[in-house]
Amino acid sequence: MVEAESAKSYQEQGNEFYKAELWLKAAACYTKGIKEEPEKVALYSNRCAALLKLQKAGKALADAETCIRLKPEWEKGHYRKAMVLETMGELSEALASYEQAAKLQSTAEFKLKIASLKKQIQREKAGGGKVAAEKENRGKPASNFAFTAGRRDTDNTGNNKASSKVLAAPNVGEIRNDADYAEAKKGMASGEPIPLTTQRIKQFGQDIIAAVQQQMTTGVAIQPSVYFLPGKQTSDGQTQMGQVQISTAFESPDLLQNCLSFLRQYATDMGAHAACAVVPKKAIAYPQVWKMKGWPHQISDGIFVQLESPKPLRSCWFIPLDDKQPQETSNDYKILEPIFK
Repeated sequence: MVEAESAKSYQEQGNEFYKAELWLKAAACYTKGIKEEPEKVALYSNRCAALLKLQKAGKALADAETCIRLKPEWEKGHYRKAMVLETMGELSEALASYEQAAKLQSTAEFKLKIASLKKQIQREKAGGGKVAAEKENRGKPASNFAFTAGRRDTDNTGNNKASSKVLAAPNVGEIRNDADYAEAKKGMASGEPIPLTTQRIKQFGQDIIAAVQQQMTTGVAIQPSVYFLPGKQTSDGQTQMGQVQISTAFESPDLLQNCLSFLRQYATDMGAHAACAVVPKKAIAYPQVWKMKGWPHQISDGIFVQLESPKPLRSCWFIPLDDKQPQETSNDYKILEPIFK
């Protein structure tokens, strides 16, 4: 592809990358265009869309606000802002922005979004504290690596009593220093050893899949994360599952390699028996395995779930957003190299 020489050609090149689902390259092209024409509102609008695909909600919101500042009567700027706010879980603010867009240009799409969002807000109000907690987690930005320390009950075999609770973790904090890391290790790597069995690892994978399906059904945003099955339990049979959020890991090969090194060290230090990555397809700029020959799901959006363990057991599933039925894929389409060696 010929290197662009003007803001217009940068925009066109960005649009091509966007259509090809190369969100990072698209955003880079729009940024080049903005440097040449900083007042061109369409470039900010397009970059906002690309950043949202990359799950960079904060930066996307800034671009949406710039659109509104440059062209306050343009309905698309308010629409972009509404989409970002909805992704962040700020539903009331998103509704206000959708309504503002509709005032400027009434369309069937805006009307449908407004009606749908009003119903969702009503459901959340009726749901009480549980939904409020989910909303808090939806809008929570994640650093490259963050851990979740959530204790869950298990039966005598170490299996979950309720798979729906697997991804529900009450305490989220970034690993900023050695003290944070030690705190995570204290909860997960302490206690009595649990036998390492293939059955327990497989059950862990199925529990994660069930929890992902439940979140997809309820519309809760899924953050790219790796969940770790603990190798120890307390005297009363409880275990603490580890979670590492990897929101930016799939932006480039270098970031992915850095993330993988961290995950391997984390798994070793925590004495984990298995790990399960849960990553939305839209969060992956690299590696785009669905562009490889033979990908069976066409252009469907969905969630990747990859199970890793010290045993010779590695599995990967793709869960399409439309039917939410997990389909196991071949080793060719795994999104992570082995975590356990």
